[in-house]
Amino acid sequence: MQQKKRNSLSKKDYWQTTLHVPILKMTFSIPLKPHQIPQFRGAIVHLVGREYDLFHNHQQQDDRYFYRFPAIQYRVESGQAVLIAFGPDAVEQANCLLGKTGQEITLKNRRQPLHLLGFQQETFRLCKAVSMQSYCLYDYLALNHDNFKKWKACNSFRDRIALLERLLVAHLFSFGAGLGWTIEKPLAVCIQEIRRIRMVKCFGTRTLSFNLSYQTNLQLPSGIALGRVTSHGFGVQHPFAIPKSPGENPRNFHSIQQYEKHILKTIK
Repeated sequence: MQQKKRNSLSKKDYWQTTLHVPILKMTFSIPLKPHQIPQFRGAIVHLVGREYDLFHNHQQQDDRYFYRFPAIQYRVESGQAVLIAFGPDAVEQANCLLGKTGQEITLKNRRQPLHLLGFQQETFRLCKAVSMQSYCLYDYLALNHDNFKKWKACNSFRDRIALLERLLVAHLFSFGAGLGWTIEKPLAVCIQEIRRIRMVKCFGTRTLSFNLSYQTNLQLPSGIALGRVTSHGFGVQHPFAIPKSPGENPRNFHSIQQYEKHILKTIK
């Protein structure tokens, strides 16, 4: 009896900390630029119908926003419109688009047929990694209004890196919770390099965007997105191979101005 109880607990712990998640990626015949993602998203929502709430994350009755992980996300890759779905419910809803291909959507004030250029589906095992894994985030929107105030109030750039790491930990936990994955503590995060910091306009508000590489003790799939406004193509993550001659570690700099000068030299 005691052995049976031990196996049951082991199975429960396994499913709390490991999750097999289906991921679906569709590439469409629609040429697209990043600033046109909201238009493309609206056109897809209109095509499938608002009853499929994972496409838009709003309640159908009163249009209030669902504060949850956006399981269906919209991207631009190689100049083409892309839709990615994470998890079984999102994959099921996204598959309804297969019956809509060939139909027209309105984009850039003109009607365009929606044809499928690529279709990929895989199942990825989310789990803790034995060793630290390296990833790169693009246009990562880490700071909301309150955290931007904290960023500006930091006394050194090292303090700002520490703030970014705390926010990245929170965003990873949020990503896991959104998919029903309990990330086992401790969760380690270490920012290795910041390649670019720039101001971007998002929903009429200017905010900081980061391209950075970091390490964590999680096994994560390519193409997930972390941070704010991920449904619109921000914060996309890919595996990152550390080069033989790594760039400067941001902790070696004492001021944002000094590090920004280094970044400008690096990306010229």
